[in-house]
Amino acid sequence: MWRILIFLSIFIALQIFFGSIGYSLAGSFNRADIRTVIFINGLFSLAAALMASWITGRYCEHLAISSLGFAVDSRTLRYVGLGFLYGSLVFCLTVGLAIPFSSLSYVLNSEWNVPSALSSMLLAALFLSAPAAFEEVLFRGYLFQTLVRARKTILGVVLTSALFATLHSMNPNVTEIAILNTFLAGVWFATAYLISKNLWFPIAIHFAWNWTQVVIFGAELSGFGSFVSTPFLKEIDKGPAWITGGDYGNEGGLACTAAMLAAISVNSFLLVRAVRRRSRSSKPSES
Repeated sequence: MWRILIFLSIFIALQIFFGSIGYSLAGSFNRADIRTVIFINGLFSLAAALMASWITGRYCEHLAISSLGFAVDSRTLRYVGLGFLYGSLVFCLTVGLAIPFSSLSYVLNSEWNVPSALSSMLLAALFLSAPAAFEEVLFRGYLFQTLVRARKTILGVVLTSALFATLHSMNPNVTEIAILNTFLAGVWFATAYLISKNLWFPIAIHFAWNWTQVVIFGAELSGFGSFVSTPFLKEIDKGPAWITGGDYGNEGGLACTAAMLAAISVNSFLLVRAVRRRSRSSKPSES
């Protein structure tokens, strides 16, 4: 536990330092475009989390930064691709579960065209990449993995998911259902790491969920609206908000709760298989 306290102390100190730089670059949180603010804050927060992970891992446990799930190897591209597909599919499942039980619908965006769509796709990828990477490095990186190494995996899943939900509890238009769903998303991401032992996998899942939500479906993102100028679809949300998520976005509705529980169930099944496979491979062969 003392290593976690050291990590958090270093992260907070670095966050204050980098945050002041980010604030200066953004100019003013009252005047700057919210997407720019989110990106800059995510970028400098990511730097703080990576540096805190490197310092604590290096000097407390003699760990290389690559050992914390950041390694780039032959599996990385596969996990990035699978994670993007997985995150997008689970978001589509959320929408599919909401539509039959609500007045939620989508229509093709009449303003959609190839140049503006490409611009929206690329800008969204840029703006969303840093925050997703930061949150996964902070919550599923050194903090979570230290508890896993200490054989306190369940505590790690619950604690980091609770902290993840607490971070989002300050977002605009947040509700109790949104906080619950964010906690469940934390469990989803944590179990994704446990399956792969590769941090790129939950980063890709997290990024894909956000990207699909704003670029394809044109929905609000965790309380923030109008994230891209030309989404592929336009959302028509006439409620009820407790199913669709309302002004918070799809993460604020019970349809998302059902999708999160389904994703966690899939991860739990895959995790059991992965643990059994690793156990078999670690046994010495009989001569």
